[in-house]
Amino acid sequence: MDVLENWPEIEKAAKEKRRELVLQGAVIDEKISSNGGLCSTLYSLKLLNYLEIIQCPSLTEIHEDIKNLTTLTSLILCRNKLSSIPITIGNLKSLKVLDISVNNLNVLPEEVNQLSELNTLNVSCNNIKSLPEGLCNCTKLSVINLSKNEIARFPDDFYRLDFLSTLIASENSIEELSGDVNKLSALKVLDLSNNKISDIPFELSDCSKLKEINFKGNNLKDKRLEKMVNGCQTKSILDYLRVGGRGKGKGSKQTDEEGAKAEGGRNTEKNLTKKQRKQKKKNQEHEDELDELNRLVVKVLHVSDNPGASL
Repeated sequence: MDVLENWPEIEKAAKEKRRELVLQGAVIDEKISSNGGLCSTLYSLKLLNYLEIIQCPSLTEIHEDIKNLTTLTSLILCRNKLSSIPITIGNLKSLKVLDISVNNLNVLPEEVNQLSELNTLNVSCNNIKSLPEGLCNCTKLSVINLSKNEIARFPDDFYRLDFLSTLIASENSIEELSGDVNKLSALKVLDLSNNKISDIPFELSDCSKLKEINFKGNNLKDKRLEKMVNGCQTKSILDYLRVGGRGKGKGSKQTDEEGAKAEGGRNTEKNLTKKQRKQKKKNQEHEDELDELNRLVVKVLHVSDNPGASL
C-alpha cells in the first residue's frame, strides 16, 4: 500500500521542501518490494535538484510521473534492476547528470536527446545494443560512459558532439571507429578497449587534445600498432597514425605541412602581446579546471562500473 507514513524519508523531504533526496540500500529496497514500486509522493517533490536511488534490486521501473521533477539537475539511478526508462524523461530539461548504470536496460529512449543541458551520461553495465540517433542534440555532453554493453557502432551524428571530452566505451562489440572521430575536437580521453576493432583511423591523430587512449583487447591488423597500444603509448600511437600507420595514414607530405604549420604556430606564440598571453593563460586555467572536474566525474563513473569499489 502506497502510504506516505511508511516512507519517512520522502515525507520529510516534502515537509522540509528539500532540494536533495537519497534513497538506497536494503531498507528502501524492502519498501519498494512491499509497495510494488516507489511511493507516488516522490514524484510531487518539484523542488528537487538531486535525486539518487541506488542499490535497490526491487526497483524495476520508474513511473512516467518523473516528468514532474523538472528542476532536477542530477538523476542517479544506478545498481538497481531497471528494465526501461520512461520516455517522459525528456521533460527534465534542466538535467545535467544522468546515471542509469548497472541495470537491465536494453534500450536508451530517444527522448534522452531532448536533454539539452546534459553534461554527463553514464549507461555502463547494461544490455544496450545501440544508441539513439540525435544524441548530438545534447550539445553540452562532455562525459559519456557506455562500457559493458552490447553496442556495435556509433550513430553517424555521434561525431557531432563538439564538447565531448571523455568517451568510455570499453567491453562492447564495436567493430569500427569512423574517420569522423576527428570532428570530436574536444576529446581528451578515449577508451575503446576490449571491442572488435581491427583498424584505428588515421584521423584520430587530428584530435589535438587527446591525452589518453586505450585500444587494448582489440584485434588490430597492424601488429606494430598493437604493440604500442599494449604499451599504453598514446603519443607514439598518434605519431604513428599521423605519418602513415594502420588506417591509411596521411603520409610524409602531410606530415611536412603539419610541421611547417607547427613552426608557424611557435613563431606566432612569440609575437603575442602581453594582453593576449594573459588571456591565453586565463583560458588554459579555465580548461584545467574543467579537466579536473571531468577527472572527478570519470572517477565516479568507474566506481559505478564496479559495485565493490569505493571512492
